[in-house]
Amino acid sequence: MNESLKGIKEEIRLLREKSDYFYITLPLISLSILLQCFILLKSRIR
Repeated sequence: MNESLKGIKEEIRLLREKSDYFYITLPLISLSILLQCFILLKSRIR
């Protein structure tokens, strides 16, 4: 029982580190997608 609790705590810690990284990269990815869409729209208008 105690071992599985330790394992779960470790998993949560790892997930937290991953989610911090995820929350940093997600806005960057969405920004780049928005930029690409904007550039595509501009080139289509011409």
